[in-house]
Amino acid sequence: MKTSIFKYKKIYISFILLLSLFLTVSISSKSLKYSGKISKIDGKYAFYKMGKKWKRLKVNTKIYNGVKIKTGSKTRVIVKFNDHSELRLAQKSSIKINKAFVKSPEKREISARLLFGKLWAKVSKSKNKNKNFNVTTETATAGVRGTTFSVSFEDDKSSIVSLYTGSVDVEPSKKLETKKDMRNYDKRVRKEVSGPKEVKLKDWNKIVLKQMQRVTVAKDGNMIKSEINMEKEAKDTWVAWNSKLDKEEEK
Repeated sequence: MKTSIFKYKKIYISFILLLSLFLTVSISSKSLKYSGKISKIDGKYAFYKMGKKWKRLKVNTKIYNGVKIKTGSKTRVIVKFNDHSELRLAQKSSIKINKAFVKSPEKREISARLLFGKLWAKVSKSKNKNKNFNVTTETATAGVRGTTFSVSFEDDKSSIVSLYTGSVDVEPSKKLETKKDMRNYDKRVRKEVSGPKEVKLKDWNKIVLKQMQRVTVAKDGNMIKSEINMEKEAKDTWVAWNSKLDKEEEK
């Protein structure tokens, strides 16, 4: 009798363990909904990593939170999200998709970190007032609702954000924290504030770029804004490649 009871208990425990395993796998698969795919690979050396090992990247590879992507020499990659926004990675570059929740331009939250190299972002317009598409580097953060811009992370740890359409908010990772910081800061790189109203720290920690403007964010947080010379810009092969794609997609 005792042997029979023990046998049934063993079967019951095994059933509970299998059921728990099934539910865990089911919940995990639901939480790992992909937010986009690789739509184009121009070149031979493109890789991605979800766990410990790098794997060769292929067209239509699905994009999940936490994925890292890198390119080698003469290779470019396009990540296309479900709202038709795109992140284009230049050769010898790498990004990590920290968060990507996409249902529509209004119901979207994308955060990508450029680890090294260059990227080009073409972001679908959103009516949402929040900047729900962010690209960060070690030294800067660019937040947008809908626009076309590029980001490069240089060897000296500076970041360059170039805006071609729309507007983008750029903030340094190293922010000013006190009024003394503001007084000691090189004010030539900041816009003048009209009127006698108090300048808040958050206003000194952010630059709003308009169309055809660029900002360089140094390692120490110093930001210098300038105008883009499109005649010179057109000679850059990375800019030319992306501009051509943008025109083709607008047709």
